[in-house]
Amino acid sequence: MRRSGWLRRVTGNWTFAQMAGIRSGLPYTIFAPYVFYTSNQGMPVGARYDVLNPAALNVSQAVPGGRQLVDLKQAYIPNEGEIGNLGRNALKGPDSGT
Repeated sequence: MRRSGWLRRVTGNWTFAQMAGIRSGLPYTIFAPYVFYTSNQGMPVGARYDVLNPAALNVSQAVPGGRQLVDLKQAYIPNEGEIGNLGRNALKGPDSGT
């Protein structure tokens, strides 16, 4: 491809590689079991856990068959009709730097 004038001055002798590696832990949400209710729009809504110490919720330890990411001893099932205080996408997957 021939570049003319300003484009050649801006890009110089740049080349582009076709290989990249981006790694990040995707955020996720955990829901409390069996605590579902219907919103005012008629959609089922899952309740998130109540957490006293969010920093203690995240763990990353090897277990047989994989990796444990959450310590559910730090989370509590909310009362019926409540959503819980754990934010949506508040947890980050492995390799996220946290």
